[in-house]
Amino acid sequence: MIEGTTPRSYPPGAFIVREGEKGNSIYIIVKGQAKAVTKVGGQEIVLGLLNESDFFGEVAFLTGRPRTADVVTAHETDLLELPGESVNALLAQYPHIRAVLESLYIKRMQITIDVMKSAKGAL
Repeated sequence: MIEGTTPRSYPPGAFIVREGEKGNSIYIIVKGQAKAVTKVGGQEIVLGLLNESDFFGEVAFLTGRPRTADVVTAHETDLLELPGESVNALLAQYPHIRAVLESLYIKRMQITIDVMKSAKGAL
């Protein structure tokens, strides 16, 4: 799997991905921390924190839809980017990984819905 990845480094406050952009990569945090955020009524809503060994990008990869949130570094952050072709090769070799990705996707969508409901009530 490591052969198909591209190492990336970002300073604090850098956007790794932006909501609405097309995405076909999954990212794995090697060092650092990032946050997934969206805006509602001009207010930034934090959807979740991502730490070392966490990954993100599975929603756009699995659905083919645009990114559902911005992911911004909280500290200096090192990542491995796994492009779609490499993810597909990994899934072909280890099909059970798709179920893990889909499970996480469903969990993150539910968290997003809950956070958005709370934010709407607070506005």
